[in-house]
Amino acid sequence: MSPARAALVLILALGAAVPVVPRAWSASIHQLADPPGKGAVPADDAEPGNLLLLDVAVDRTVVASAMTAYQVGSGVFVPMGELARVLTLSVRTDPARRRATGFLLREDRGFNLDLQAGRVVISGRVERVDPSAVRVLEDDIYVDTTLLENWWPVRLRPDRSRLLLTVQPRELLPLQLRIIRENAASMIGRNDTKALDLPRQDIPYRIFGRPFVDQTLSVNATRSRTDRSRLAASTTYLTGDLLGLEASAYLGASATAAASRTTPSRTTTTSQLRMTLGRNDPQGQALGKALPATSFSVGNVLMPGVPHVFRSSAAGPGFTLSNAPLSRATNFSSTSFQGSLPPGWDVELYANDALVGYQQSRADGTYTFADQPLIFGENRFRLVFHGPQGQTRVETRTFNLDASSVRPGELLYTAGAHRDQAGVNRGLLQMEYGLDNRYALYGGMVVAPPQPGVQGRNLVSGGLRAFMDGWMMNSEVVHCLSCVGGGSLYALGVNSRFEYGSLTASHAVLDRFTSELYPAGPDPVRSSSKGRIDAALPVDESMPLPLTAQIQVDNRRSGASDVLMSARTTHAWNGSVFTHELAAQQVSGQKSVLGGMQVSRSLPGLSIRGQMLYRIEPEMRVDTGLLSADWNLSNGQLLNFSATHAFQARDTSLAVTLNRNFGGYSLRAGVARSTTGITTAGVQLFTSAGYDPGAQRWMFGSLPSASSGAASARVFLDRNGNGLFDEGDEPIPGASFFVNGTTAPVKTDAKGQAFIPRLSPYRNTSVTLNTSSLEDSQWSPAVAGSTFQPRPGSVATLLFPVLVTVEVDGFVYLEVAAPAAGAQAKAAPERRGVSNVQLELRGKDGKAVARVRSTADGYFIFTGVKPGSYLLTVADDQVKRLALEPVKPLKVEVGADGGVANGFDFVLRKARSRS
Repeated sequence: MSPARAALVLILALGAAVPVVPRAWSASIHQLADPPGKGAVPADDAEPGNLLLLDVAVDRTVVASAMTAYQVGSGVFVPMGELARVLTLSVRTDPARRRATGFLLREDRGFNLDLQAGRVVISGRVERVDPSAVRVLEDDIYVDTTLLENWWPVRLRPDRSRLLLTVQPRELLPLQLRIIRENAASMIGRNDTKALDLPRQDIPYRIFGRPFVDQTLSVNATRSRTDRSRLAASTTYLTGDLLGLEASAYLGASATAAASRTTPSRTTTTSQLRMTLGRNDPQGQALGKALPATSFSVGNVLMPGVPHVFRSSAAGPGFTLSNAPLSRATNFSSTSFQGSLPPGWDVELYANDALVGYQQSRADGTYTFADQPLIFGENRFRLVFHGPQGQTRVETRTFNLDASSVRPGELLYTAGAHRDQAGVNRGLLQMEYGLDNRYALYGGMVVAPPQPGVQGRNLVSGGLRAFMDGWMMNSEVVHCLSCVGGGSLYALGVNSRFEYGSLTASHAVLDRFTSELYPAGPDPVRSSSKGRIDAALPVDESMPLPLTAQIQVDNRRSGASDVLMSARTTHAWNGSVFTHELAAQQVSGQKSVLGGMQVSRSLPGLSIRGQMLYRIEPEMRVDTGLLSADWNLSNGQLLNFSATHAFQARDTSLAVTLNRNFGGYSLRAGVARSTTGITTAGVQLFTSAGYDPGAQRWMFGSLPSASSGAASARVFLDRNGNGLFDEGDEPIPGASFFVNGTTAPVKTDAKGQAFIPRLSPYRNTSVTLNTSSLEDSQWSPAVAGSTFQPRPGSVATLLFPVLVTVEVDGFVYLEVAAPAAGAQAKAAPERRGVSNVQLELRGKDGKAVARVRSTADGYFIFTGVKPGSYLLTVADDQVKRLALEPVKPLKVEVGADGGVANGFDFVLRKARSRS
């Protein structure tokens, strides 16, 4: 058997033999990814390498984002208490006592889980609990979804490749009733929607703010049969406020000492510095009121691509200015993603749940996914970052092309210019104007890179975009002003949706037109046609089959045609995840067909992955194969072993790496050896730091934080009720928070302080206090929370004053005449408790702040009454309807020390009839 066939058989056998870790791989079939895997979580001890951050969807509505879950073998363990809160089920967990109690939908359907006794009682029915299906962690009790759906009236469908937990209720949940009442687009947990109705807080710009820092230090040594070298490198990424602006800076430095048998050792040093200043203001005040602008930046900037003219350009010195919404795509038909990526990290890009891109850390410390196409309808992008110690971080962006993004009468502009890495100048001014809800005009001017024989490239463009009945159509003309003899391009495009996806098609005709996308040559392109289908085929109810297929045909002046086709899909089958991509092309008469496949599975504590890159044309062969395994050890350690074989070069490389997460920093050490005699050994240290102004201390971590924002929250008992933490107030430890509806994995310390890191920048973010985490049931927050928009390197300071509330109670009596004792006796009236009487507690403005009804014996109680002055009275409409005498309100004073306010009794009397 040939080596190619042997590798193919081995990888396919891996998929058939060994439950699943949907770790992604390189979306480019010309690249081989080696990301760290995920393993299983041991009992009562979750290792970071098994972490899953799942969105929770009910009725196709995302109700929570980035809920913590863990993969154990082929199962997914979800936090029972957190999921119950999200689904509005009345179940609360007590991890310390290893219990969960409550009821399901109705109080007569009790739920009682006792892990000490190993049983669960559901509506009076007793069942034994499989201990292997439950994990008790400090924050919650985690239960396998297959077991939890047997207990609760829901079906749970975790999709690890999409990082999504789909909940299919078997009975109507209170949450579903709320979704019906509210606009689904404003549900909590959707990072791309309107924030909760909470007080808005601005984060002021500072002249100088302590920066957030991502720091990596590495040392490597390489030896071959003839040479040896040593490398020491440092990369630093900083963000923060400077001179009242947002600032970011990247500093890379390295020193290499190399020697061979024939030359002495010599040392070379390199350094790189990039810096950007600017502002991003979703309210359009980035430059003040003089010129509406949502963003501007000066320094090292990314130049967005222009359709038909040039691609997005890597960052270079220049400027950008725009008044387009920050949530808008870079271009109408495409968007780009760029950010920092520390050494040793990798990032995957998912578009509508399909893997479309993969990058490992580069020398410049950044990642770039340029010009990602947008389809008609909703475009959901997810960036999944993986660290060398198994860290996971997720960012999501959503763009919707169902309707014009420009309101009628609105003018959006984007301007910019920079010098790219090749020293070529680029510039643009693009505008878009909304005629009405269906039509928009767009156009602009472009300074493009020069083409052979042409020094300057000044172009103008214009077009019309139309939306109607599920279709989007656009027409465009691009003309070169500085080209001898002109040069024009005419393009038509159409986008449409269908039941399982969307269709995109376009056709462009070129008249002596050349650009970076249509370069000049002896046989230039005369016309170009493109088609693309993005679909989620209903092959499996739990995981639709994502399929992307596209074709491009370029017709040249000579009559020859270049054809490029590709198809990509990811599918789970029999506990395995298969990712497969094929790309075929015919250029200048030369045919080639390339392919790539990955199969991955996991066992408890161990994950195994196989990858293969191959070609079919012009000859059938396997280019590269890889097998890797990850073992999760104790104390946050991850051991990785990998073997890579390049079939054509007949070179095999073996590598062993030990990763350790120490909480505030992470350490990685490894050694690799190839059959060509090259040996490499290295050590890498990573840490991130951010200053907490509330606690007045630096916070360190093993996850990057410089590209995100943070919040510093203080929870305290506000004794004087002034809303500030001052003398006499008491800090409250152990309090937790909700961030956009999802429980944040932090609690307040002994000083009542908590630091909430890694908040998505420029997105409406709501932080609310979890009142169930307060130890006293009579404590109530003075404000529910705050809404703000984080920015990189900045910290929002949040105060959560807590007031001591009281219970106000009493009785409502109805005075009735007593039967006479004798003919001459006058009986005293009797008082009887009366039920269903509505009482109101009114504030200083006379408006009711709370209402209750009396019970059968006339008793009533108001709970959670905050300090203040109130009037307690019977509702006016009841006095009138029951024909009662006017009821005198009772004054209620609630002090800051709390307590119980009782004895507020009312005696109702029938009004005397007028005769």
